[in-house]
Amino acid sequence: MEDEALSIEEPVLSSESMTVAAGDPTATFARLLDRSLDRQYRLATAILGDPIEAEDAVHDAALVAWRGFGKLRDVDRFDAWFGRILVNGCRDRLRARRRRPIIGALPMLGNLDAGHGQGGSARDPVTAVADRTSWTGRSRPSIPTMSS
Repeated sequence: MEDEALSIEEPVLSSESMTVAAGDPTATFARLLDRSLDRQYRLATAILGDPIEAEDAVHDAALVAWRGFGKLRDVDRFDAWFGRILVNGCRDRLRARRRRPIIGALPMLGNLDAGHGQGGSARDPVTAVADRTSWTGRSRPSIPTMSS
């Protein structure tokens, strides 16, 4: 028994390590990413709270990981490495979200309608947007000037 504990074994290469050794990093990356994609998407959704933004974050992290895949020393640590890239990307998105001012669209639509010479009547926002989108392809109405 003691002999078994003291014996030094050679490291066993996983199938991913052998594929990289065989020179097919594209297939290795695709397989590793596919294996962890669902788990990483759930992580991004939990951090960001928005499934659509989580998809974007995972996509961006996959691009960063692909560009840096040649620098990954231990392919067996791919999940942890990719997870770190994803978490850092999510943190960047959260920081950017705090820097961006949130402007409500509905109050802004009412203010824009009042200045375009369309009577300034209170219309529902959907009609206001439909009227504004109908300007495409035509010249926009002139903005009224202040008279002295």
